[in-house]
Amino acid sequence: MSEDLDEGGDSVYACAEPLADPEEFEDLTDEVSKDSVVGMATQQPAGIGYISVYWDIENCAVPHGVSAYDIVKKVRNEFYPGHREVEFSVACDIGQMKKEVVDELNDAQVTVVHVSSDKKNSADEKLRVKLRRFSDAYKLLGSKIVLITGDVDFTSEVHEMRYHHLIHVVLIHNDQARKSLVECANESIRYSSFVQSLKPKAKAKTVPPQAKAKAAITGVPHQPTSEGGRKDSSVKHVPDLKKETKQTISDIPVQAGKGAVAQETKKVLPPEASEVSYRTK
Repeated sequence: MSEDLDEGGDSVYACAEPLADPEEFEDLTDEVSKDSVVGMATQQPAGIGYISVYWDIENCAVPHGVSAYDIVKKVRNEFYPGHREVEFSVACDIGQMKKEVVDELNDAQVTVVHVSSDKKNSADEKLRVKLRRFSDAYKLLGSKIVLITGDVDFTSEVHEMRYHHLIHVVLIHNDQARKSLVECANESIRYSSFVQSLKPKAKAKTVPPQAKAKAAITGVPHQPTSEGGRKDSSVKHVPDLKKETKQTISDIPVQAGKGAVAQETKKVLPPEASEVSYRTK
């Protein structure tokens, strides 16, 4: 490259070698597809949206006799087709929940978020934060939200998601939900109607107690003695049997030698028991 001066005295640089002919460059435009670049960034199949479920379980509690596992299963079966789950969250004070319900939620692979009931509306606030995060991350992507609550405090979030972020909102609400909340959602379903078709949980079978049988014991002395006339500590009289055994001895007569034993078993003493003293080891 050499430097020359033009008529105005400015420097002009001239290339020692001419530039290459543009026709010599290889056109690689067709080697990179725009669709492949977008696909690498999103990794989301065409026609598949995102979905999250948020359950205010203190507002819409699990009905008596219904399994929380079955409720979660029905939500997924009805609203998940064509969508990919981001999260299914339940906010509650675990200490106030029945252990059986918490175990059923864990078995259903649901995220149970513990919030203290000492703070007012703490569960609602936790769910509202999650709603806003989902809305910011998955807006304008054909996403869906299933919100299970009847609390009017969620109205502003539902309105924002539906009309500003174009997220399809399904509201499952209790009978006390206000009109302003119910009409904000794309779909509104009564919680009582939603769980009505679920079968009640099977009750655990109880083992009936064994029938009581009475056996008469004879030949047991009131003051047991050995053959030499001394007190025999190896032979137990009826009052001792009542104290030292788990069986119930009732209707003990005043006279020595007889008693009625109510046994918690179907076994009856053998006939020879009436001929010998009842001995314990």
